[in-house]
Amino acid sequence: MTYRSTDWTTLYAPLVAIAAGSALLMLASEPALAQTAGSLLTPVDNILSQLVQALQGTIARSLAIIAVCFFGYRALFGHMSWYLAGTIIGGIVLIFGAATIVDAVKGAAG
Repeated sequence: MTYRSTDWTTLYAPLVAIAAGSALLMLASEPALAQTAGSLLTPVDNILSQLVQALQGTIARSLAIIAVCFFGYRALFGHMSWYLAGTIIGGIVLIFGAATIVDAVKGAAG
């Protein structure tokens, strides 16, 4: 009988290593030569803008469409979980409405 460890460090170590390596590569990248050095935080702003674009861009839109179609087919065949569907639809609303929500909170705060 072999013993399998259920310690989170052995289960998620590859995922943590990939995430840490990706973060280091993004932070260690050099700005392009044509980029102006107007601000010290411009590279950080560019990285965050690219991250927002990746999270709300065409890939996220495609995944949201696939999720809605998935629940449409489940409803068609009578296997719909309304709780899960509501959770997914709520997540889609939060993902694509995040900028509007933040702007509204920021505007209300003054």
